Amino acid sequence: MISFLRGKAAKFITYIFVVLLILGFIAWGIGDVLPTGGYQNHIAASIGKIQVITDDVNQRYRDQLNRLRQLGLPIDTKRAKSLGLADSIVNDIINESLYNLGANSLGLVMTDAQIRQEIQNDKTFKNQVGVFDRSQFNQILRNNGYTEASYIRELRQNIIRSQLLESLQKAVVVPKTLKEKIYNFRSEQRVATYFRIKDDSVKNVAEPSDSKLEKFYKQNASRFTAPEYRALTVAILHADDLAKEIAVSDEKIKEYYQSHIDNYAKPEKRTVKQMLFSDEKSAKDAFTMLQTGRKFSDVAKEKAKMDKQALELGTVTQKQLSRDLSTEAAAAVFKLKKGFFSQPVKSLLGWHVILVDSIEKGSKKQLSEVKAQIKHTIAKEKAIDNLFKLGTKIEDMMAGGATLEEAANQTNLKLRKITAIDRRGLNATGAPVTKLPAEGNFVGVAFDTPEGQDSPLTESGTDSYFIVRVDKITKPALRPLNTIRADAVSAWKAKQRRDNVKKQAQKFLDALKAGTPMGEIADKQKVALKTTEPFYRTGRDLKDRLPPSLIEQLFDALPGKTVMARDHEAYVLAQLKDIKPIDTLENKEEAVALTENLKQTLGNDILIQFANGLRKNHKVTINQSAIDQLYN
Repeated sequence: MISFLRGKAAKFITYIFVVLLILGFIAWGIGDVLPTGGYQNHIAASIGKIQVITDDVNQRYRDQLNRLRQLGLPIDTKRAKSLGLADSIVNDIINESLYNLGANSLGLVMTDAQIRQEIQNDKTFKNQVGVFDRSQFNQILRNNGYTEASYIRELRQNIIRSQLLESLQKAVVVPKTLKEKIYNFRSEQRVATYFRIKDDSVKNVAEPSDSKLEKFYKQNASRFTAPEYRALTVAILHADDLAKEIAVSDEKIKEYYQSHIDNYAKPEKRTVKQMLFSDEKSAKDAFTMLQTGRKFSDVAKEKAKMDKQALELGTVTQKQLSRDLSTEAAAAVFKLKKGFFSQPVKSLLGWHVILVDSIEKGSKKQLSEVKAQIKHTIAKEKAIDNLFKLGTKIEDMMAGGATLEEAANQTNLKLRKITAIDRRGLNATGAPVTKLPAEGNFVGVAFDTPEGQDSPLTESGTDSYFIVRVDKITKPALRPLNTIRADAVSAWKAKQRRDNVKKQAQKFLDALKAGTPMGEIADKQKVALKTTEPFYRTGRDLKDRLPPSLIEQLFDALPGKTVMARDHEAYVLAQLKDIKPIDTLENKEEAVALTENLKQTLGNDILIQFANGLRKNHKVTINQSAIDQLYN
């Protein structure tokens, strides 16, 4: 149910939040703006008497930033602010609170018995044999920062809110006319004949005169402008570097090996099946029947009313089986040979008869095999512990007036000079700058730092930090023509080819409209005339990609009409050959999918209206100053 709180409960409102964000948080116009300063800056928003605390918003904001960065998105605080990330999170919380108020006003409740059933049915909290495990429940709650009371309180409210939102969405009925019109629009297909006139069909383009090249160069200055570059001095604190200088005794290595022996030992595993009975007599009867040679599955079906699937306990270690059943039961099972079954054994769940299907032998790595690995692990653990202290020491030294070089010298830290890097992480030659910190948005931090200043100490993953000093900023500048003449000539010639092909294509289009057959022009130009398979307006089912603007024109055309558009390397001329009739809407998977999609869309529209209505009944105020401070 943890996943419920962090996943399912949000799915009904995610669409709403995105729409509200895209619309510029139009609905916020209903609320006021809180005054700034003092205690109020601890409050990001309020919904009636409910207050949204900035610490809660900040935690969600930081979590979201980290998730985006883990996905490889180069997002810094400036970018986050332009996207309104913190604003969106506040809006999420506001809507959650509004829906909770709406559910409460309708008297929706969830009894303790229902909550108990929800928790006990949650697979997250079940053990190996599919039974609710109290210790597992407590452990998962602790790992996720919940007490039992706080979890139940949040679970109750989330379920009630979700029931309300589900009821609103399930009430949606999609009008048949709307469904048919959208289905027809999406299902239309076209067939067209076409050919391409490629840029490279134009040969022997003359060299440009100096005056023509100069004019082209000036008209396309942005194309020949170097980006902003920054010269940097970088200090990288990495645990691996510190670990190399940390001595680890053989005694510590042996102690670590013994205390982590499970990491280096592969325990024996057994694939087992079980019959489960409520009383000892039934279990003994089943055991007697097995001794006569009857199949395990047949006896289980007859005596325990268990089908083959219910028999499977999976592949388990002795430790796992001890936890799920009992120490005695596990010990008995792990003494059996393959294909043998146990005598009845007791657990808290009842009486079991267990069959060993297969055995996977265990193994153990000797200390000599993993000594180097353990030494590095211990050294790195110590290095990570020392890393933050070292970073803090460097920050304190620099706050006291030390330069980055002075701080580095006193802490034996190596500095790296980067002569030029742009916002894409490329150097002046256009090659990637290598060996940069993998996390922490290094380039973003470098470009957020003013010239001549040091960046804050920035975390990069769990085992490194970095500090950047911007030594020099080279503003974007037009590269001198004599330094990029070859590129300029190549670009000028490419434009001449495009212009020439465009004139030819227009001439061919006029001829086609006048009645010249497409095949005749294609043959003269020695280009392939192709016919498409029936395709949709999205371009689906096209084997050869056509320009989107060409597809759009073809779907607006009548059979016989000729249209033209450009792709990245050619002009494409196409003539609509056929319009395929639309199949009936009934009994089609696509129709079912469309109906569900429309229900979801219309349901989300209803939820937006519901949220806006709740805002009229519950005063919403937003402290924009407090939200803006989260971006700092």
